[in-house]
Amino acid sequence: SIMALWVVLLLLGCSVYCTGLQNFVRVNLKNPVNTVHDEYLSVTIDSRTIKEDWAGCNFSAQRIITLAKGLAPAYLRLGGTDGDYLIFSPFGDKTTKRATLRDQVEDVHINFTMSGSQWDAVNQFVNTVGWKLVFALNEAMRNPWPHGEWDSTNAELLIDYTMMKGYHQIAWELGNEPGLFHKEFPLYTINITSQEIVNGFKKLKDLLIKKGYPNITIIGPDVTTSGIHGDLFRGFLKELQYSPNLLNAVTWHHYYGNSETMPLSDFTDVKVLDSFFSQVADILLLTSIYSYTGDLWLGETSSTYGGGAALLSSSFVSGFMWIDKL
Repeated sequence: SIMALWVVLLLLGCSVYCTGLQNFVRVNLKNPVNTVHDEYLSVTIDSRTIKEDWAGCNFSAQRIITLAKGLAPAYLRLGGTDGDYLIFSPFGDKTTKRATLRDQVEDVHINFTMSGSQWDAVNQFVNTVGWKLVFALNEAMRNPWPHGEWDSTNAELLIDYTMMKGYHQIAWELGNEPGLFHKEFPLYTINITSQEIVNGFKKLKDLLIKKGYPNITIIGPDVTTSGIHGDLFRGFLKELQYSPNLLNAVTWHHYYGNSETMPLSDFTDVKVLDSFFSQVADILLLTSIYSYTGDLWLGETSSTYGGGAALLSSSFVSGFMWIDKL
């Protein structure tokens, strides 16, 4: 009801601003058109933040804890490009270093370590505020490197540590936007196949079962906006037909455009907003073709990719894009 009233106020405000006339809208709050999931809307923190030792994230701050409890239930996803450079070391250094200016300007990615204490911090936070965690494991670990199968050795180390600590509210992902591996690892020409992705998920599920991890939740493959139209995603859905219970949800990512080039006008342009509607229609068509009947999750999204459009993505106008998704 609060969201519905907020939408009405926004529409009325736009109407008065645009026409100078007063308008009245009658909304029936007794008969919803649809009902969103309890975990809508959830949050992603980029894996790069771990490399920077949670820069900007104070999980023990009482204000953050209070606000987060108000959003429960929700998922906190740790994922992103840097997730495929992350190595877990329970007793290792917290991190290699904070991102330098060169890292930020040139978008340099390097392997880095997530320590046990860093893993503890985020798990204790989600347990305190009543959220669940989604964690993207490093899919770029291949054996033999760089063109072999997924090497689950480090994932097993993390799962063992997780079991020892009693962290049982985790949904697992494997990799981030695998269709872009050839760009993220150009020196090694990694071109992962749909069969390799499915085999990796099978290996992950077998590992979780072997370890006795409770309430196993696995989601993926986290393809990009353009990736849903590629052979990799089609091939993945085709392979998934032979393992229909492998995943709890199929995930994809959506953005309306590039942070560096999207103008203010695009934030309220109906044609731009309808790109999301068109993509959902494409996803539904593809999953129908390949007989996938499970859940579909929008695993990562915002207004624009690449960090957000300056002075726009964090402003009032981006609300139109969130309402569009709702």
